[in-house]
Amino acid sequence: MGSLTTSHQPPSSIGFDSRAIWSSYLYGLIVPVIFIALKAISVPMLPLAWAKELLSLLSKLAPVLQQHLTILSEAGRTTDIANYPVFLLASLLCCCVPIAKVISTYVGRWRCMPGPPPLSAYLLITIIFGMFFILTVLEFDAASRSFRSIYQLYFDKAGLYYVRQFALVFLFSVGLLALTLLLLSLISVAARAIERLRRR
Repeated sequence: MGSLTTSHQPPSSIGFDSRAIWSSYLYGLIVPVIFIALKAISVPMLPLAWAKELLSLLSKLAPVLQQHLTILSEAGRTTDIANYPVFLLASLLCCCVPIAKVISTYVGRWRCMPGPPPLSAYLLITIIFGMFFILTVLEFDAASRSFRSIYQLYFDKAGLYYVRQFALVFLFSVGLLALTLLLLSLISVAARAIERLRRR
């Protein structure tokens, strides 16, 4: 009889489907296109009062949105005000799906998670979040010194700012995805170490 030995060693990688993760980001690219089209035909997605209330609520998480609301109001962009909070929520949803996929995969395969990534992973996370900080906080502060022209920079009449805002959400999401992978890896290493100690 041949040997019937079976290996129960976990694979060296958790086996994330990177194509599925990145395809989720690609599907999100349609979001700014939809809102640019809605702007072109002046179709609001929410009543103006609801949109302002929702933007005010979101501004508690990101205070800069209150400035965005002021800018749009000063410029008389009622359609943009009605659509902007929906656009933000849609962008966040699309960019959070890949992170949710990674976490759901980890829950079922935490024993197969590889070890902590090299120092380059920490550097990548730092660079991504640094770029996000520069593009949002510092740039907005510089532009706000000239309040009259700020809406020209952030809210052009063609609606290309939807592309810019989605790019910022995407950049933040990629950084958050990298951070999530790092934390899950560290948690997995610690959990496996605790499991080995209990077996002893």
